[in-house]
Amino acid sequence: MGWSYFVTTLLGEDQLGPVPNEEFVELVKSKVIKPSSRIHHPSFTQNRWVEAKKVKAFLDLRQQMANLQAAEKLKRKKIQTPPIVPPGEPEAKSRFKSDQATEPETASTREPKEPPEMTAEPAVAVATPKPSMTLFQPRQYRAIGIVIVIFYVVAGLLVLASLYTVGSVIIVGLSGSREVAQSALAALLLSTPIIFSMLFGALINFTIGQVLQLLIHVQENTQRTAHYTENRK
Repeated sequence: MGWSYFVTTLLGEDQLGPVPNEEFVELVKSKVIKPSSRIHHPSFTQNRWVEAKKVKAFLDLRQQMANLQAAEKLKRKKIQTPPIVPPGEPEAKSRFKSDQATEPETASTREPKEPPEMTAEPAVAVATPKPSMTLFQPRQYRAIGIVIVIFYVVAGLLVLASLYTVGSVIIVGLSGSREVAQSALAALLLSTPIIFSMLFGALINFTIGQVLQLLIHVQENTQRTAHYTENRK
C-alpha cells in the first residue's frame, strides 16, 4: 500500500505513485504535495481521492514539520542570545573577579609559571559530507510544456486543414452542375496525397507530444526512486 497523488502541469494533471510513506514525507517537505493536491491511500483516505488538507495524516505531518521548525528557530535564538547576569550578589562577584583580573601583576603576586605540557592531541577525522542528490523536475520549466503544446497545436491545425480541404471540395461539387461536380471530384482525387500527408503529419506531431509527456513522467518517477534510495543509505 502506498500514496498516489496528482501534480498540476501546463496540460492538466498527471497521476503519480504509488510511493511509500517515507517518500510521501519527502514530497510534503519539498512542497510537491500541497494542501490543495489530491491524494489517495487505501486506508488513510478510504481508497478515495481527497484533497490533502482534508486528510488527518497530512495535517499531522505538516504540524510535526511546523513544530520542528519552531524548535530549530528557538534553539538558534538561544545560541545567539548572550547569557543574562542576574541582579544582586552574583553580579558583584563577577565584577570583583573582573577587577582582580585587571589588577597589575606585582613581584609578590607573580608566581613562576610551569611550562605547558605538550600533549599530542588525537587527530580528528573529518567526515566528508556526502553530496546530496538534487531532483530535476522538468515540469517546472515552462519551455518544456510550451514545446509539448506546440506539437499538439500543429497536429490540430493539420487535421483542421485536411478537413477544410475535403469539405470545401464536396460543397463546391454538390452546389454546382454536373461538370462542376466532376471537376470537384477530380480535384479531390488530385489532393488526396496532400490530405494524407497532412493527416500523417498531424499523427506524427501528436505522437511526439505524447512521447515527450511519457518521457517526463518516467524520468520523474525514476529520479524520485533514486533520490529516495540514496537518502536511505
